[in-house]
Amino acid sequence: KKTDEELARERADLKWLVMVLADMGPGEARVPVKIEGRSKKRGKITLLAKEMSYEPLELLDKADISDDASNG
Repeated sequence: KKTDEELARERADLKWLVMVLADMGPGEARVPVKIEGRSKKRGKITLLAKEMSYEPLELLDKADISDDASNG
């Protein structure tokens, strides 16, 4: 576990951070595909999603949910 001093040093090291999100459609989650930051100590840091797959969840009908809730 990091001390308060270590956490403060890490926060002071970060100059900026940018996160690019993929828009998966109306009402869907947005997932990060690129995160880029600048550290005083380490320079530019980039995390990039090289591959991504996505399958929307099938939602139950509201009637099905209320029927299940009353049974149990």
